[in-house]
Amino acid sequence: YLFPNPVEAGQTLHVSGNCNTFDAVTICDLCGRTLLKASGQVVGDFAVTLPGGFAKGCYIVKLMCNGNVVKYEKLLVK
Repeated sequence: YLFPNPVEAGQTLHVSGNCNTFDAVTICDLCGRTLLKASGQVVGDFAVTLPGGFAKGCYIVKLMCNGNVVKYEKLLVK
């Protein structure tokens, strides 16, 4: 689903899977706070560029497809 993983701040994170249309990709810290949300009807590969100042650490990525949460993924920022 996520590549590259780990990712560096400023890089583009690509999300792919068996979903025809992604609605949103949300990146949260381990406390559940939303840090970054990208939304829009995207067919195929969803690309999110992390801001340059994104702190190193472990995050949770929520993937939404057709209005439903389809998966939670762990993301490492180095």
